[in-house]
Amino acid sequence: MKGVEPNEPILDIHREVLPRYSRVLLEDPTIELVAAEGRSSLIRERESYDVIQMTGIDTWTALASGAHVLAENYLYTSEAIQDAYARLCPEGILHIVRFAATMESLRLLANVDHALTVVGAGDIRDSVICLATWDQLFSVILKKGRFTDREFDRIEAFDREAVIRPVYVPGRTSLSRSDPVHYFLATEDRQGFIRSFPRDISPTTDDRPYFFNYSKWSRPFESAKSAGAHTAVSRATRFCC
Repeated sequence: MKGVEPNEPILDIHREVLPRYSRVLLEDPTIELVAAEGRSSLIRERESYDVIQMTGIDTWTALASGAHVLAENYLYTSEAIQDAYARLCPEGILHIVRFAATMESLRLLANVDHALTVVGAGDIRDSVICLATWDQLFSVILKKGRFTDREFDRIEAFDREAVIRPVYVPGRTSLSRSDPVHYFLATEDRQGFIRSFPRDISPTTDDRPYFFNYSKWSRPFESAKSAGAHTAVSRATRFCC
């Protein structure tokens, strides 16, 4: 198991300042903690992994201030998801947790959908589970293959125990067109959905890596109305295509 942390002083805190709180990690010979950038570290790897996990690689404070709107982010692009997918073992899991609600959820799903299309891995509806917490964390669990009934049962049991809301579980969730995430997964015309959505949720790529920019610059006056808006979008928003 390898843990990748981009900020080396954080590792110093674990190792030198408060080692007693991290002793389970530090003393386990099967766990390696390294200071590196996550994607470049993964690209250099030669082995495959059962699980690759990215959990909120930034802070809600920075997001709320708009600090990342025009900053490049190469961890969540379609190519980054393709890189991670290629490093998964058969039946492996890519788990991505993001802050906020509808905007980030839709863009992340758009990136995953685009990545799976590029690698020829089939429809996103067959290989993702989406979960959410009461404080607006959104989790996408992407499997290299299809989930089994036993895995669905374990996920649902965990959700009940941890009080986590299952947003989408393949074959077990009734997709409602009043929910933007459901609508995105249900529609056969996802490109039309993306074009008609009032804000920019199109897939980000390495050539256009602005994951946190949701403004449509072709429609400046409409974008200006939502300049100070939260990244969550009301379910009452008109978005049908």
